[in-house]
Amino acid sequence: MITRPITTSSFQTRVLAVLDAYFESVSASAKAEDVPYPLITPLTPEDTTLIPDEYISTTLALTSPWIDLASPDPAIAHVSRQVFNLEIAYAAFCGVNNIIVEGPRLDGQSLVPQFARSLAQALSVGPYLNVQVRMPMTGTEDRGVTNDSRHFASKLRGQYAEPSENAPKTSDSLRSWDAWELIRTLCKFHGRLSIGKTIYEYLLQILIS
Repeated sequence: MITRPITTSSFQTRVLAVLDAYFESVSASAKAEDVPYPLITPLTPEDTTLIPDEYISTTLALTSPWIDLASPDPAIAHVSRQVFNLEIAYAAFCGVNNIIVEGPRLDGQSLVPQFARSLAQALSVGPYLNVQVRMPMTGTEDRGVTNDSRHFASKLRGQYAEPSENAPKTSDSLRSWDAWELIRTLCKFHGRLSIGKTIYEYLLQILIS
């Protein structure tokens, strides 16, 4: 199997510029609610190297890991959904059968049901797409996204940051499993939705130990 990202770093740069411009407009406006959410224009040849070809059926396509579908910040979530939907629609057009999606962060701020709704929509857009969600093995696994200035999680505005004392009380060792159970339940146990390799290998280690 060939692993290929759906979009390029140029697309990431373009989207980040749009989001940053929106935040600047909100900061400069007397009424932030009057500033419309940003819109991401369709993909261009510079935004993707994925094309329909003879190897497309053996391709594992990666959606952008830098978006945050479960963000509590409505602007970030809005732009993330646009990026995700553009990528899913284009991958389906190219004939991709298998897509890997980065799972939600499990730091107490992520809105897992919001993430699940985006997945459910993606499964309806691509009737032949098999979606694998990469989940951390434990709720405390650090994927370093908040330290990456090009990841949407690092751009979360202060008014939407949830105090740590309000984080879910679920055991850290079970948080990933609870999140996955919620995701697949809200997606109605869809037959083309599965867990990613990371947590699957962890389960196998438990079973054989």
